[in-house]
Amino acid sequence: TRIYVHNKIAESFIRTFKTLVDGLASTLGSDPNDLSTTTTPIFHVAQKRRVLDAIAQGKKEAELITGGGVWGDRGC
Repeated sequence: TRIYVHNKIAESFIRTFKTLVDGLASTLGSDPNDLSTTTTPIFHVAQKRRVLDAIAQGKKEAELITGGGVWGDRGC
């Protein structure tokens, strides 16, 4: 996924977007049955590999702002 942002608003957009993404990441690992949970970890090994491959490719083409790795050591 890519987001194209005009240079005039890029710094402000990146700060705001990073805050949003980091906030969403804070719910990872929450109880999926809890109504306050909005995101859950990837639970299939093939999907995990596709996501990590996409991140690796993205790092070759652009600057990674947040995330980009495996969180924790449990699961697939």
